[in-house]
Amino acid sequence: MNNSCRIAFEARLDYFEGRADSDTRELVSRHIAENCDACKRDLAWLETYLPVLHSAIQPDEQHVSSLALAKATNIMPPKAENAIQRLVAAAHLLFDSRSLNMTFAPARDGPDGSVHVVYRTDTADVDLWQEQTRTGAWYLTGQALSLGVAEMAPPISATLVSTNLDAQLASIENAEFSFESVIAGRYALNLIWDDLEIQVDNLAVGIAEAT
Repeated sequence: MNNSCRIAFEARLDYFEGRADSDTRELVSRHIAENCDACKRDLAWLETYLPVLHSAIQPDEQHVSSLALAKATNIMPPKAENAIQRLVAAAHLLFDSRSLNMTFAPARDGPDGSVHVVYRTDTADVDLWQEQTRTGAWYLTGQALSLGVAEMAPPISATLVSTNLDAQLASIENAEFSFESVIAGRYALNLIWDDLEIQVDNLAVGIAEAT
């Protein structure tokens, strides 16, 4: 499940959405011209994934529904000789530390300003930690842990999606993905590997209700 391309997925996303600087545009363009299958596959996937995601998320919804997110993220690039089909797995809540502390109330520098949640799929757990920062926002970090014997590779990308905020891309280092500053609310977390996609729907960041 390792990414076979030396170009970071975030760079390819910026290139697709027109946010890349001139050096990145030149690098990705040159790499595509060299017939990189990973770049071509992901750019084709983004071309179908992003428009449907934007249309599936309605502004009057309180959070992204499982159906809407599945509709968007289950779209694969057109079949090609080297295309890889991604398995999409929906995660369910296994553990939420807020359920153990009914007095939880996110407050800056308070004793309860941290949260641990675990979501599970058939093959992996998504282990997430939330820590409140001095600004009042939340630092969110996590890791996907295989339920089997083999160690799980880090995802190619990790994205937080909200109905009223811009999508956030995580920084990925070693096996962990991290979001530096997340406003309290409900999100959909999307983790992508070459052949696997894990969806964590209705992720509560910094709020008491666990679902």
